[in-house]
Amino acid sequence: QALDLLPVGHSTFMTVFHLLILVGQRLTELNGDEAQMKFIDFGLGKVSKILIKNSEKREVLCHLIYSYGKANTYSRIRLLKALKEILQNLNTFVLCLSRLINLETEETEYSEDLMGIYLHYALFGINQPSPIVRSA
Repeated sequence: QALDLLPVGHSTFMTVFHLLILVGQRLTELNGDEAQMKFIDFGLGKVSKILIKNSEKREVLCHLIYSYGKANTYSRIRLLKALKEILQNLNTFVLCLSRLINLETEETEYSEDLMGIYLHYALFGINQPSPIVRSA
């Protein structure tokens, strides 16, 4: 609830955010697939509601989303599919993808399939009437 109610810069928000990131990273070290599935089942819906209604929290919440699960193609694609399904709003999904692609690192294995998803929705976003989505 702190992630929803408090502003991004608030110390309690940042404390809860960093704690959740650490939990995600630790659970991923123990069992990345299980951590991601549990997050999809129990956390992604709550985070998605905040993503839809609160754009200034989008970047930090995308970082939180990617902390649950391994940085490999299969995990990333599974998470993106779940996020798209839960959001049910392609414009918000495109805006999230524009943040998530920046979190892909050298540790993430390169995949044409994963990059294809990013490219597909980037092209989708360019054709949207919203200037915010087009610029994402």
